[in-house]
Amino acid sequence: MSVGHFFSKSFDALNPLMVLCTLFCVCPSVYPKNGPSTIIVRLYKIYGFFYCVISVVLAIVLLFLKDKLNQSIPYSVHVSDYFVHCALVATCVTMITSLVLGRTKGLKLKKIFRLMQNIDDKLGFDISVYKAKFYLGMLFYIALMVVYVVYDAFTWITFVGWDWYLLYLPKSIYICQLCLALLLPMIVLKFTYLRVKKFNRTLRCLADVDLKTLHLQAKDMSHMHTTIYDIIIQFNKVFGAVCFVGTLMVVGLIVHYVLMLLVFFEFQSELEGLKKKYVLAQCITGIILPFTLIIAIANTGDKVSYEAHKTTHICLKLLNNLPCRSNQDSVEAVREELKNLALQSSFRQPTISAKRFFPINHTMLGSVISSIVSYLIVTIQFLSRNENK
Repeated sequence: MSVGHFFSKSFDALNPLMVLCTLFCVCPSVYPKNGPSTIIVRLYKIYGFFYCVISVVLAIVLLFLKDKLNQSIPYSVHVSDYFVHCALVATCVTMITSLVLGRTKGLKLKKIFRLMQNIDDKLGFDISVYKAKFYLGMLFYIALMVVYVVYDAFTWITFVGWDWYLLYLPKSIYICQLCLALLLPMIVLKFTYLRVKKFNRTLRCLADVDLKTLHLQAKDMSHMHTTIYDIIIQFNKVFGAVCFVGTLMVVGLIVHYVLMLLVFFEFQSELEGLKKKYVLAQCITGIILPFTLIIAIANTGDKVSYEAHKTTHICLKLLNNLPCRSNQDSVEAVREELKNLALQSSFRQPTISAKRFFPINHTMLGSVISSIVSYLIVTIQFLSRNENK
């Protein structure tokens, strides 16, 4: 697959986020935008490989060093921190392997932007109108990440001091890396949703045009629907694994911070002043940060699927508006094109999936919430049983 020189407003709009994700090594190799600069791509892959190796080695070393602090913090928090640290390293290594070390992920992401620009040119859609709104949302979420890192730092510094805090700093970096890795596909999904919505809006407007224009437009709409379907297929190939491991890790993070919140309420009488405020703020931001993003991804994926399902109904409505009995060739030609588009949209139902393990929609969100509740029930029962013993 080769992508030559191309112009894409979507690429330009997402460029700041992709640069930030590239620094954290969770963005496919999309740079340079044009031209086969294999040297930069290879250097980026080498950077990703060493990032994975250093993360694994550092995690093993830090876990041994953290064991010396098991008397300074509650045992349940110590064990939960062990689990989250190992799970975060495994998740981030999987994401880097999928996004950076994969052979064609960068080219496929470029293809998504190129297909989006193709639709924009045909529909007269300008994504730059929404740029300020997207930037505001991204800045809010990045600010939330910074707030989490600050509260996490203050929490561990008050418990273990400046010297030992360095053992807990990598975990905060991994959480930011996880959030950025999920933020990028969420924005790409939002871009896709806006195209599908514009497509259906244009299709509805065909009810007010003459038969000749309707015939020509119906052919173009069939081609554009194929393009939209191809965008979603490419999205699943690029971000499917990231959404899968990211969703599982979000469940683990929320359980971890809810557990810390329970421990906080149990030991809050032993905490004084700033310690109590920092621990509470860290737990709250630690829950809000991943849960907000997983809600946004599930909601956007559900919007894409829901909007795509409307295409068939719009085509059937246009068919019903045609004359029932007409011998005109133009009417039959329009009817045939609309039938083809209706069949195409009904058989090609776009589904956003996490590596085909589960669809990314409100059903996934319900499964995540039920999993969190189940794990919390088991954890609380386990803790209460240990206290009784």
